[in-house]
Amino acid sequence: MSTATERAVGNDERAALKLLALRGALDGEIKISCANLAADLDASNQTASRRLQRLDDADLLTRETVGDGQWVAITSAGERDLREAYAVYRRIFEEALAVELAGSVTGGMGEGHHYITLPGYAEQFVERLGYGLGGRRPHLRPGGLLPRDRRGRGTNVRAGPRHRPRTYPPRRGPARSHRPR
Repeated sequence: MSTATERAVGNDERAALKLLALRGALDGEIKISCANLAADLDASNQTASRRLQRLDDADLLTRETVGDGQWVAITSAGERDLREAYAVYRRIFEEALAVELAGSVTGGMGEGHHYITLPGYAEQFVERLGYGLGGRRPHLRPGGLLPRDRRGRGTNVRAGPRHRPRTYPPRRGPARSHRPR
């Protein structure tokens, strides 16, 4: 994209491009009116029209004006622009998280023990925790899973017992065995 095009397509135009993508313009042509787009953008009809014109001039979308609106579709360059913005947001919000575990590693048992001894899982423990579990399983104390963002602040995700009412009904009658008699 040239410098002139970059100046013409700013955050306001990209907001319009995102709205069009959400309406289906990545999959093909959609019909819109400047009035509807303007309402979604909280702008005037003229501003919506100007944003569409700039996106068209930058080859980020195609458009054809008809009597009762416009047919628009996002081009491959427009999709590439949206994907680049998505990659930036992923770096900001997804890759910035780290997890701090509080607890101990104890002996494994049952099906969980089987899985943590499989090579693929064992490699992931070494890769993500920095050490192998060697057939042991992590035992987290309540509140022991503490996701942290890049700046070390805790997030709102917690592990451990929940002190809320159950979302399913309590068991009625005596416990039953599922073994055939």
